[in-house]
Amino acid sequence: MAEFLRIGRLVINPDHICAVARSQAGDEVVIFITGKGPRDTGHFVVTGADAEKAWTYLNGSQTTIISES
Repeated sequence: MAEFLRIGRLVINPDHICAVARSQAGDEVVIFITGKGPRDTGHFVVTGADAEKAWTYLNGSQTTIISES
Protein backbone atom coordinates (compact mmCIF):
# COMPACT_ATOMS: atom_id res chain seq x y z
CA MET A 1 0.00 0.00 0.00
CA ALA A 2 1.26 3.46 -0.90
CA GLU A 3 2.24 6.01 1.73
CA PHE A 4 0.23 9.25 1.53
CA LEU A 5 0.78 12.83 2.62
CA ARG A 6 -2.29 14.30 4.30
CA ILE A 7 -2.65 18.06 4.84
CA GLY A 8 -6.07 18.88 6.27
CA ARG A 9 -8.57 17.35 3.85
CA LEU A 10 -6.00 17.13 1.05
CA VAL A 11 -4.46 13.68 0.49
CA ILE A 12 -1.49 13.44 -1.90
CA ASN A 13 0.24 10.35 -3.22
CA PRO A 14 3.98 11.22 -3.05
CA ASP A 15 4.54 9.22 -6.26
CA HIS A 16 2.60 11.92 -8.13
CA ILE A 17 4.69 14.83 -6.81
CA CYS A 18 6.97 16.14 -9.55
CA ALA A 19 8.37 19.26 -7.83
CA VAL A 20 8.30 21.17 -4.56
CA ALA A 21 9.17 24.83 -4.01
CA ARG A 22 9.49 26.83 -0.80
CA SER A 23 9.28 30.59 -0.36
CA GLN A 24 12.35 32.44 0.89
CA ALA A 25 10.60 33.20 4.17
CA GLY A 26 9.77 29.51 4.53
CA ASP A 27 6.11 30.17 5.28
CA GLU A 28 4.77 28.72 2.01
CA VAL A 29 5.42 25.48 0.15
CA VAL A 30 4.08 24.78 -3.34
CA ILE A 31 3.59 21.11 -4.25
CA PHE A 32 3.31 20.35 -7.97
CA ILE A 33 1.65 17.07 -8.91
CA THR A 34 1.25 15.19 -12.14
CA GLY A 35 -1.10 12.35 -12.94
CA LYS A 36 -2.42 10.35 -15.85
CA GLY A 37 -4.63 13.06 -17.31
CA PRO A 38 -4.79 16.85 -17.59
CA ARG A 39 -7.25 17.09 -14.68
CA ASP A 40 -4.80 15.17 -12.47
CA THR A 41 -2.09 17.80 -12.90
CA GLY A 42 -1.82 20.92 -10.75
CA HIS A 43 -0.33 22.52 -7.70
CA PHE A 44 -1.22 23.18 -4.09
CA VAL A 45 0.02 25.95 -1.79
CA VAL A 46 0.58 24.97 1.84
CA THR A 47 1.00 27.81 4.36
CA GLY A 48 1.77 28.31 8.02
CA ALA A 49 2.96 25.54 10.33
CA ASP A 50 1.80 22.91 7.82
CA ALA A 51 4.28 24.32 5.29
CA GLU A 52 7.26 23.48 7.51
CA LYS A 53 5.92 19.97 8.20
CA ALA A 54 5.33 19.31 4.49
CA TRP A 55 8.78 20.64 3.55
CA THR A 56 10.45 18.47 6.19
CA TYR A 57 8.55 15.38 5.05
CA LEU A 58 9.21 15.95 1.34
CA ASN A 59 12.83 16.91 1.93
CA GLY A 60 13.56 13.57 3.59
CA SER A 61 16.47 11.20 3.15
CA GLN A 62 15.79 10.67 -0.56
CA THR A 63 16.68 14.28 -1.42
CA THR A 64 20.13 15.71 -2.09
CA ILE A 65 20.43 19.47 -1.60
CA ILE A 66 22.79 21.12 -4.07
CA SER A 67 22.21 24.74 -3.12
CA GLU A 68 19.94 26.63 -0.76
CA SER A 69 20.26 29.97 -2.58
